[in-house]
Amino acid sequence: MSVYRAAIDFDKPLANLVNLSPQPRSTGVQPTRRTFTGNSILDEGLYCELIWDGGIDDATQYRGILGYFGLHNATYRPVTIYARNDLFEWIRYNGIAVRPEPVWEAYFPRLTVLIRDLQEIG
Repeated sequence: MSVYRAAIDFDKPLANLVNLSPQPRSTGVQPTRRTFTGNSILDEGLYCELIWDGGIDDATQYRGILGYFGLHNATYRPVTIYARNDLFEWIRYNGIAVRPEPVWEAYFPRLTVLIRDLQEIG
């Protein structure tokens, strides 16, 4: 079961991160580019997409989800998130949350919050 968490601003301790409700689905943290160099792998441009597709009942809940990231009144915001890395470990990251473009699919709103420029903080 996922336990994605978030808080507005950088370097928030795990205890200060709020459980997202409803929980999104996500493939976890991913690189925009992966380079193989000799015996190592270099992942660059880490990002995470948190996806809510269906189950958003009204505008209040939609704004509430945006509020976890401070996006209800801004187009982007520094955040701390708790997400899975490529080894399926739960790690805290600093990143920039970007307000999503509204999308409707089959009469239901779909919300995808992009967190870009991720930096692991432990």
